[in-house]
Amino acid sequence: MKKRSKPNWGRKWLQQVLSGGGSLLLSQCTAEVAHFSLQWWTQPASLKHRANLEAYATLCSQLAAPSFLGADSFYVRVNLDIDPSGDVPFLGARCDDITHVKDTRYQGKYQWRCCCSPLLAGAMPNYNRAQQLLLLRLRTMASEQKNFKKKVLSRKAAARRVRLVKAVAPSAGGPSTQVLYTLSHRQEEQLIPYSLVQPVQAGARRPVLFSPSPLSRGLIEQLLQPAMSQLQFNTCPPEPIPATERCQKHVFMLNPLIPDDSLGIRLQSIQDIVSQDKHCLLELSLANVQGLLKQGVYPIVIHIQPKNKKYGRLKKWFPQCGEEKLIEDLCRREELQLETLPLFHHTLEPSRWSSTDDLLSAIRSAIDSQQRAVAWVEFERLQ
Repeated sequence: MKKRSKPNWGRKWLQQVLSGGGSLLLSQCTAEVAHFSLQWWTQPASLKHRANLEAYATLCSQLAAPSFLGADSFYVRVNLDIDPSGDVPFLGARCDDITHVKDTRYQGKYQWRCCCSPLLAGAMPNYNRAQQLLLLRLRTMASEQKNFKKKVLSRKAAARRVRLVKAVAPSAGGPSTQVLYTLSHRQEEQLIPYSLVQPVQAGARRPVLFSPSPLSRGLIEQLLQPAMSQLQFNTCPPEPIPATERCQKHVFMLNPLIPDDSLGIRLQSIQDIVSQDKHCLLELSLANVQGLLKQGVYPIVIHIQPKNKKYGRLKKWFPQCGEEKLIEDLCRREELQLETLPLFHHTLEPSRWSSTDDLLSAIRSAIDSQQRAVAWVEFERLQ
């Protein structure tokens, strides 16, 4: 899949580049960035350019093509709830919504025209304004949590979701470090309100991962029990991996955070099952999602949300992990991991199931719907 260059939407980034006498690639600029950057040149003599007739001819050809969208056409994943009735009226959005940005200078202002669906379009805050809203939301939540007299307001604020995601450093590439729920040490400067995403339409059947991962073994066994299920599903039994191969890109360890664990699954084993037109049910943890994405494998991640945040009813599917409290702690840690995945996951709400059969039926239905849906991936976190 061909990836589009990331639009340069950060005004703070512009200040760093232009104040240092840097250059700007107009082919990667949104209308907002191009307009704002030109405000820095007050003297015509300070604006330098190089003639490139061949590039200009190519640009004219692209502009004439009906399919040309330019830099002012990209998709973002919204990382906070945006209130449509705030101080400035905006198109409302929920955390994790995917929106198509079509104009970054909508109505001649520094705001974006976005489409959440063919029938739902309007103005949304640009990157800098959305970041201000995100920081204000976090500070409000932190203040209300400390003030026990505002319990009602705290519950209302908690209902407004935020997704704590750090920007990927251009020099580092790769995944961002863990975000702590704190505003100390100026961590807020690294939090981003929008994540750039690109759509992927998988041709073959996508592998499946489960969260909480300790449920995987029991779920896979039960999903494979009906004879008819084996026409749609199969699995890769974990195998011992030699120490010399455990760090290789085509190997996915069952417990990558435990150095002594030798069990893993090879990429070739997954591809063999996918080539049979079957979903490969994987007994892997969420820590392997990024590695799979880097190999061009786009798994379906299904998170099973327990009733009342208790995993006791599901305990029979867990291997021997000790006390129930330890199991719950492990599952809550994985819930935090879900927020930072560069791939959308599907959550099975507690209302969807009340028995084992209900849960298995809901999982099969979710796999089918996710296979037909577009996979939205944050590719910049995989570089």
